[in-house]
Amino acid sequence: MTETCKLCELYEQRKIFTRLYEESDKVIVIQAFNKAGSKNPRLMAVLKRHTNTPTEDEKQMVEGLLKTVADRVSSQIGLNYELSVRESADHYHQHCQF
Repeated sequence: MTETCKLCELYEQRKIFTRLYEESDKVIVIQAFNKAGSKNPRLMAVLKRHTNTPTEDEKQMVEGLLKTVADRVSSQIGLNYELSVRESADHYHQHCQF
């Protein structure tokens, strides 16, 4: 992540205060903030490259890493999950809700 945006600043300054689950050179998977009242974890996988129109390979990379982490967390907490894609002006990302 090289261009300046809010997410990049948080990442580069290591000010992401949620759990870092997994990171590759192109994707990062962190714990997303929970909605009020939710006790179940939420995950977010973010493509580091600035784009909201990723290539098919990038989409598969994001989803693949998110599923890997979600499967691991799901087996630990005994809950199923569902994936969803979110719109962002700066970074393509997907969420996982348990």
